[in-house]
Order: sequence, then structure tokens, then C-alpha cells
Amino acid sequence: MKKIILLTIGCFLMTAVTGFADINRSHGSMKLPHGKWWRVPEIMESQKITSEEQNQLDKLYLQNRRQLIDLKGDLQKELLEIEMLFDHADFNRNACAEQYNKVQEARTKLAVERFKFVIQVRELIGLERFRQLESKYREFRKLRKWKQSKRGEARRQMRRPIQKGSVPPSTD
Repeated sequence: MKKIILLTIGCFLMTAVTGFADINRSHGSMKLPHGKWWRVPEIMESQKITSEEQNQLDKLYLQNRRQLIDLKGDLQKELLEIEMLFDHADFNRNACAEQYNKVQEARTKLAVERFKFVIQVRELIGLERFRQLESKYREFRKLRKWKQSKRGEARRQMRRPIQKGSVPPSTD
């Protein structure tokens, strides 16, 4: 029974960590580039971002990043607390359940803060440019995944052992 509990805890913590990493990438159905995308010359041109909008986006980004840093720290603290509860010899199920709720609250606060930034961007650049930005980002992600899969395929080809009498794959 103890092994099952420990295995469940391990799975929970792995899910918590990977979920935390993934939460940074999406905002519901809205996916935006990471970082200061409005400073990339191609995006500035295609989205017709003005210098005033750049300054506003810089301010929003800075405010958002500061808040995210604090909220990520809060989440890490709550995860540490639940980990410590599981490590105690005298396991308290109720305390773990309460701590789990705190972890979920911290995750929710983090997601809400990220979403606030998306809302602020949408309000600033308008519907048309927002949709264009989403579309361009989706295209970029598809291209990037395709390139990564091609690189992985090439690596697999390079790792294959060469059999006697066979011709090694070309690297064209």
C-alpha cells in the first residue's frame, strides 16, 4: 500500500512539474509568441506595431513578468510544501489534500496572470492584428516542428549501424 501511495505521489509531482512547464505555452486557444515578439523586425512590419504600441507593450510585459516571477515562486513553495508532507513519517491525508488545493490555487493565479497579458495585448492591437499574430505564430510552430522532426530523422539515420555490404544513407 505504501508503495502505491509513493508511486501516486511521484506521478503527481511529475505531472505538476510538466504541467507547470506547459502552462507557459498556451492561453486557452490563444497562442502568442514568447518574449518581446513586438521587437522582432518582421513582426513589427507585418503587424504595423507603432513605437507608442511598442512602449506600451514593453510596460505591460515588464509588469506581467514581475508578477509571473512572484507567482511562479509561490507555486514552487506550495509544491515544496506538499513534497515535505509526503516525506513525513506520520502521513496526514487531510493536510495533503489541503496543500494540494493550495497548489491548484497557485497554478490558477499563474494562469490568470498570463491570460491578463493576452487580454491586454488583444485590447492594444485590436482584433484583426491579434488574429494575424495568432495565425503567423501557428505557421511558425508548424514549420519549427517540421524542422525538428527532419533533424531527428537525420540523427536516427546517422545512428543506424551500417551492415556489411550495405550502402550508408546519403546526407544530401
